[in-house]
Amino acid sequence: RRYLWSVWRMQEPAFSNLSSNRLTGELNEKLPVPCMTVFDVSENLMSGSIPSFNYNACPRIPFLNSDLVQPYSPSFAYLSFFTYETRFENLLPFSGTSTLVIHNFGGNNFSGPIPLPPIAPERLEKQINYAFLAGGNKLAGSFCGNFFGKCNGLNGMIVNVSDNKISG
Repeated sequence: RRYLWSVWRMQEPAFSNLSSNRLTGELNEKLPVPCMTVFDVSENLMSGSIPSFNYNACPRIPFLNSDLVQPYSPSFAYLSFFTYETRFENLLPFSGTSTLVIHNFGGNNFSGPIPLPPIAPERLEKQINYAFLAGGNKLAGSFCGNFFGKCNGLNGMIVNVSDNKISG
């Protein structure tokens, strides 16, 4: 677990798909999830609560819908491919050229209250489409009063908290 945190700290990734790997343990609140375009730890054996992630500022990441001409590099090719796959093959009901941000915590053993969506304030300025996926856990309670408070800064939002212990 310490090794993974060191890798994240050094590289500040925009995309992290660790789904279906039988990972155990808890998420560290220092992970830069609010700044990540894709953070997917679904279908693992993770436990504890989904933390309120701490962050200072998001690094600038080039997106496909920018007007910048990028020189060829393997990392940019990977980012472009992954963004394409995320936008067009996940069948999420978003359209247009807005950036799609997916935070997928589904299919684990996370417990505790439903956290606020981990979206960095800088992201809200860009009218992103956002998916908070946490179905199939042991989350309990009800949505906090300002869970949907960031909706005005979003182009669209999907929330999946099915198959939990939600009340209210």
